Amino acid sequence: MSPQPYVYNPAALRDVFDRTFTYSSGFWRNVHRYAERLAMLDPATGKSWTYAQLGDDVNRLAAGLAAHGVRPRDVITFQLFNSPEFALLYLAAHKLRAIAAPVNFRFSPGETAYVLDDSLPAAHVFDATLADATREALDIAGHTPSLLITKGGGGAEAAVSFGEIIASGADPPEAGTGTTWDESTRLYTSGTTGMPKGVPLPSVAEVLTAHDVIMHFPLSPEDRTLNMTPWFHRGGLYPGARTRCSTSARRRFRCGRSPRLPCSTMSRNIGLRSLSARRQTWNC
Repeated sequence: MSPQPYVYNPAALRDVFDRTFTYSSGFWRNVHRYAERLAMLDPATGKSWTYAQLGDDVNRLAAGLAAHGVRPRDVITFQLFNSPEFALLYLAAHKLRAIAAPVNFRFSPGETAYVLDDSLPAAHVFDATLADATREALDIAGHTPSLLITKGGGGAEAAVSFGEIIASGADPPEAGTGTTWDESTRLYTSGTTGMPKGVPLPSVAEVLTAHDVIMHFPLSPEDRTLNMTPWFHRGGLYPGARTRCSTSARRRFRCGRSPRLPCSTMSRNIGLRSLSARRQTWNC
């Protein structure tokens, strides 16, 4: 009797890939592996986070959002400048298996209203300096998010503060059973040839984009890069929100012309390692 030919069964590999090859999994591995290392730094306030502390704050924010009704697959839109809050919100959305949708803070109220009606977000987060434009956008839009959050004090009527959400004291949500094929981020085009268009990105695209940046620069875990782009678009979100300006780089280059475009943070493969939220005008 002749032996049966070997037939490769990819089921085990597919199961591991589908369930664990996600951006969120990469971040939480870093929280575990590098718990006591510097993860995020805000030069504007001098505050810093270790990986363990960053993971705790992400859990607290995710818990606060969940306590206010945000569920898996809900969209969270946010108009924030490059800041620790941006990073925390982006990671908390992944934790909830919600969809993070950073929105261009330069959009007109009409464009923002279009995004709100297009994505129907459960929550909208905005910087307090954008409060007037946000109120106008909400007046124009047919959809009003059930949760409005303002960062920096003041804001639209019925908005709660970012600090209140992160300090809610709720229990962190379970990790859930999402896959790497689930939509995790939605980016909107600039709208130069029409109204902004939402571009859905699955988690696998985010992981591979981070890998692409690492390979093509190329970067090692100890490298630091200077990124001056805002994080609401892909070119800024992936290399920018995962790279850090070193002190020497900040002294040497001094190239941040806008208070809204700080140098960004630093990465260890698929996770944030440090974030620079300098909110001042530099002189070149």
